[in-house]
Amino acid sequence: MKWGFPVASVEVFCRNVKAVLTQRNIRVKDLAEKIGVSESYLSLFLSGSRKNLSDEYKDRIAACLNLSMAQLYSEDFGTHASEEAPAFIAYPDRVETIKILDTFLQATHLEFVRPAFYATLAKLNDREALTVRSFLSSVLSLMSRAGKGQGEPAMRAMSMSDEARRLLAVYAMAGDGARIEWVKAASGLSDSQFDSLTQDLVSRHLVEIVEDVSGFRVNVYADPVPASSLFSHAKIREIHFALATAMQALPDSGPYAVHAIAEHLVSAGSNIEALSYFTKAAREMEAAGLWNEAAETWRKASVLSSVVGDAGRRANCLSEAAKCLFQAGDFAQASEAGEYACTVCEEMGNPRAVANICIMLGNMFRNYDFDAAVEWYKKGIRLDPPDLERGRLLVNLASALLEASRLDEAENTLRETLRWIAGRDPVEVSSISFKVSVNLGLIEYQRRNWKQARQHFESCLEQV
Repeated sequence: MKWGFPVASVEVFCRNVKAVLTQRNIRVKDLAEKIGVSESYLSLFLSGSRKNLSDEYKDRIAACLNLSMAQLYSEDFGTHASEEAPAFIAYPDRVETIKILDTFLQATHLEFVRPAFYATLAKLNDREALTVRSFLSSVLSLMSRAGKGQGEPAMRAMSMSDEARRLLAVYAMAGDGARIEWVKAASGLSDSQFDSLTQDLVSRHLVEIVEDVSGFRVNVYADPVPASSLFSHAKIREIHFALATAMQALPDSGPYAVHAIAEHLVSAGSNIEALSYFTKAAREMEAAGLWNEAAETWRKASVLSSVVGDAGRRANCLSEAAKCLFQAGDFAQASEAGEYACTVCEEMGNPRAVANICIMLGNMFRNYDFDAAVEWYKKGIRLDPPDLERGRLLVNLASALLEASRLDEAENTLRETLRWIAGRDPVEVSSISFKVSVNLGLIEYQRRNWKQARQHFESCLEQV
């Protein structure tokens, strides 16, 4: 959400947030954890050392503190900061969301967990709260429609034939929104049998057939009999494979459709093929900016890679998950995924892959969490990487230290890099040697040692 407040008022925002944290005895660490950034990054932002906290995270801060963005950007807010905030921001949209949430909790007999739901809702920004409201409204609508007819779903299914129960189980395996053609292909029934049994399920309000621009789809209201009690394990795998095959032959568009095929292939035991579909789904999610969903899909792919015994692919999937989590702003989980990827590569005896992961994570963190970036570079160096990767780690570490104006540390690291370069093939280390000369020139320039800076820059020109 874009709030459109002037950049200069960021200082006011930070001052007001710190005042509220102090008066409510809330730690920066706790707030950072709730909004999904590192404690060090939030501390730097609130202290004014960093200016680039996105509007989305400011929105989350306001939601966590039960305050409006207008309040946190107000010059005179400090005089009212000690006033107790309402349980929720009294905006009409939020009030309506709470009403729908209360209805849902009552309908599902979950009133005893209402405080947990309220606490979670308070952390959401306006866009996320609206999504929750829409979702709960849809669920309540489905529950209402499912309740019509001849009593509860289990009661309505008691007099069904075995064939109808089996078809209902296939519908349930296909899931809500499945094309009716997919279910028909997986059912193994003739057209007349399928149509007759489907009409029976519809009349009992156990399934609903809806039409959209692509044809007819199904929503399942109940599956009173588990599939495992109707089919053998081999038959269940066969049904899932038939569903996946039908979905490939008559595909939906978008990453979620690809992901659904992968899930059916996993249930069918076709793990290798499922891996390729998880990978495709994750790439499409990345292209759509669905970073959290992409990260979760990469995680599933990593687990499946472990099942099929492909450690290299597992490490790659974990690295991709780390990239997506970083893009989503979940820095802690990004680091954790990176650590797992390093562990897998170490177990494989692949130090080059470990070094590349450390370089990747270090480069990602450089503009957001300097200490984390430095630690990733140093981790790679400590693990005694192969020859060329050691040089890349050293020069990246030196560049990060230079960006932080830690000139002496940067220079020492560059001198170590020069010792590493000595005696090696000039062609092989040319790019690293060039970066060393540039960084040494920049260090001397910042120290106002013009002559030495010029010498280093002239060395760069000679290398070019």
